[in-house]
Amino acid sequence: MARLLSVVARLLAVLALPLLFTGTAVRFLFTWPPLYEYALTRYQIADRTGIAPDDLQRASQALIAYFANDDPTVNLMVTQRGVVRPLFSEREVLHLVDVKALVRLFVRLQELALVALVLLAGLALWRARGAALPAIGAVLGWGSALTLALLAALAVLALVDFDQLFLQFHLLSFRANDYWLLDPRQHNLIALFPPPFWFDATLLLALVIGLQALIAAVVGWQVRRLAVVPPPRPATPAERPLA
Repeated sequence: MARLLSVVARLLAVLALPLLFTGTAVRFLFTWPPLYEYALTRYQIADRTGIAPDDLQRASQALIAYFANDDPTVNLMVTQRGVVRPLFSEREVLHLVDVKALVRLFVRLQELALVALVLLAGLALWRARGAALPAIGAVLGWGSALTLALLAALAVLALVDFDQLFLQFHLLSFRANDYWLLDPRQHNLIALFPPPFWFDATLLLALVIGLQALIAAVVGWQVRRLAVVPPPRPATPAERPLA
């Protein structure tokens, strides 16, 4: 029974690592100002939308704050082609509510995964002390390998047909409504973050997740290597005690 519980604990830890890496990456990127700045400059959003650059900067800051705080909605007035108007329509505001809920889900999964990993590692060390280090190192290695394998599958799907992948993601994530169906000619949200940006953002997300996995794999390898204690060498004649 104890061995079965040990196997289950290791399996849970391995599965928790991809959740930890993904949640960390999502949490980071949605509140990382350079990513928003990249979208504004790379896709010339000011010229395409007619929104003043200063207003676009305020919009970026407002969205970053929105994903980090507990405000239920985000509302902002901007000057667009000489007319002062709300940046987002009611439909866009409602979609942002859904997006924030999804981001919060990833954040909660990240936190739960971290707590689970700490508890499992602490329990293993408490029960077996140093003897648990090889198992901890193996979990880090297998969890990292699983993460990289999932990223490889995602990369293949993205390269084959990113638009279809993006569509299926929305159909799965926002099943309760169709607020995510936006027209760039009418809705600023899709104009601020056009489809090509999301391809770039997906690559960056995969990069951040993959980097975490590689770091964890190296740490796991080091833990396993340090846990291997070399057998004591036999004493030389000079070192043997005199009878």
